[in-house]
Amino acid sequence: MAEPAGILIEAQITEKRLASFFKQQISHGTRKTCAGHVLSELLDQGDRYGDILIVNHDPESGTLFLAWVLNRYSPEAATPIWPVLDALAHEMEPTALGRGAVTSILPECVRSLRIRNGRLTRGPARLLPRRELERLSDRLWSFASKDEFPDAARSMRSRDYQCKAFKAAWKDYRKWHDERERPARIAAATEESPYRLVNHVFCWNGRVVERDDYSGRDLAFPGADPETFRMEAGFYADKNHVWQRRLANGSPPPRIEVGGGSINNRAAIWEYHIVAGAVGDDFTWIGDRWDTIFWTDKRRIYAHDKKLGLIPLPDVDASEFRLHGQCFGTDGNSVFYNSRKLPLKVESLQTEGFFIWDDDRVFMTDVEVPLSGKSFRILAHKNPPGSIGQQSRLADADKTIIFGPGNTFLPDDPSF
Repeated sequence: MAEPAGILIEAQITEKRLASFFKQQISHGTRKTCAGHVLSELLDQGDRYGDILIVNHDPESGTLFLAWVLNRYSPEAATPIWPVLDALAHEMEPTALGRGAVTSILPECVRSLRIRNGRLTRGPARLLPRRELERLSDRLWSFASKDEFPDAARSMRSRDYQCKAFKAAWKDYRKWHDERERPARIAAATEESPYRLVNHVFCWNGRVVERDDYSGRDLAFPGADPETFRMEAGFYADKNHVWQRRLANGSPPPRIEVGGGSINNRAAIWEYHIVAGAVGDDFTWIGDRWDTIFWTDKRRIYAHDKKLGLIPLPDVDASEFRLHGQCFGTDGNSVFYNSRKLPLKVESLQTEGFFIWDDDRVFMTDVEVPLSGKSFRILAHKNPPGSIGQQSRLADADKTIIFGPGNTFLPDDPSF
């Protein structure tokens, strides 16, 4: 099941027993460690791939809700959670109950889960009533904001998200990871046995490189500090710098024509360059980490320019900047889509999906639509068979048009 799926379970446990559960020693790979450390490791690793881990506890009702949803689920990937749930079952009162499921996010139950008499049982899906599965799914999505779940650090800062015991375990884990485990592995890394920092980025002897499997080259990060090196929604940063990938001077073109189309050019020479002026220690994404178009270092706002790459938005104070709608941003004076400043009036701004308009002009992302903003309406959207992308039927007081793929404007079609 290489799709989003995972474990949702609700169990009866007191706050005191929950704290004891987090300290319980369990098997994890080839070693033994406490359950809180394993959960922290799952949260940390899953943070890079869009996994979700929630350990929420209501002390008043004595109810624990645990959700672990993997972006790409498989029985093998789920292996680390079973000793955790066995330990949870062991720590609960003998008369306490727990119910849950291995489920997709649809939700569609794969296996039922039950805790009774201190034992976890994995059974057939039919043993969990549909209404119970839907209730657990609704509980999961209640922790999302605009259908998005926070990253690990933000989930720990949220007041009613992770339980106290998990926050304490996470703090201990981060201290161990940052001060002991990661530095030790970095120090021991060699060219023959490098240490993976993130994705395909490795280090040894002070060097930090990306292994580009397509071209077969190592792309170096100049001036990188391996101990603080990380990824921030598509860009790499450390305590000092932010990098972006660019074609080297004199490089062959990035794509070549083959048959009726084009493919990436293996001969293209890429390099990582430091983004001038960006403060790496504070650099992070804004909004949705998987679909962001803005970044900040608390001083400037950055966006991607097709020719220049990542650049700061001119004359924009980061403290005044906010997202507006699905894919736009404003500082109260100007409106931006990516790095492009749109000629729109902030005081009369409206937005829906990829459209944004004021009393005069209308844009779909950064493409101007030939309609009046004052009477602009979105009538319908559809994906016609055989067409690539969405079409929209749009209107103002004077005319109706079809906005199709490729930024084309077509005459109205009443059958749309």
